[in-house]
Amino acid sequence: MSGFIDAFKNGKIFLADEMDACSSNVLVLLNSAIANGRIETPDNKVIYAHDNFRFIATANTNLRGAKNGYTARNKLDTATIDRFVVIEWELDLDLEQKLTNNDGWLEIVRTARKSAEDRLEGITITPRSSYDGAKLIQAGINIDQVIRMTIIKAMGKDEEMVLLKDITQTMKNKAVKVSKKEVEAFKEEVKEIIIPTVTAEVVETEEDDFKW
Repeated sequence: MSGFIDAFKNGKIFLADEMDACSSNVLVLLNSAIANGRIETPDNKVIYAHDNFRFIATANTNLRGAKNGYTARNKLDTATIDRFVVIEWELDLDLEQKLTNNDGWLEIVRTARKSAEDRLEGITITPRSSYDGAKLIQAGINIDQVIRMTIIKAMGKDEEMVLLKDITQTMKNKAVKVSKKEVEAFKEEVKEIIIPTVTAEVVETEEDDFKW
């Protein structure tokens, strides 16, 4: 039983992640199931939708084709789009800050993100640059290398110049300084951990098993 059939039959939530990358032929089948409340499986069984079945889809575009660097996305059929209520989910800046836990590095990422939005086309700098970069800095990777690994990546020289233009050495120093403080604080916490000594006695009996 596939995940969709399981949810459809037993009243679960089915999440179609990255739906704008889905084959149009698959979506035609899903459209029919959602609209009619029943689906026929390859072994000729008809399955009816449970009252509690819910279908949720996510996408990186507005469902009308490639956008903002997401070039491998399909333009969905109007019949598919019409079956959904669409909610535009903006970037949660507070959550990004908490998960990154390095305001200095976050300032660098957001500066580059603003430059990309204002001056470049088809380039999106996501929160992954924030999370991954903070971890690399904490691991001791050079800040300039981290910028290349998580922000610049495989971009051309012209794009690189645009993104680096407003990133200052002061911002880099702040990002590294925050990371070093976190490492030292972690070391102090480790010193406070007391590992108890655990002993066990094995008593051999006449049976084949052991008593601890």
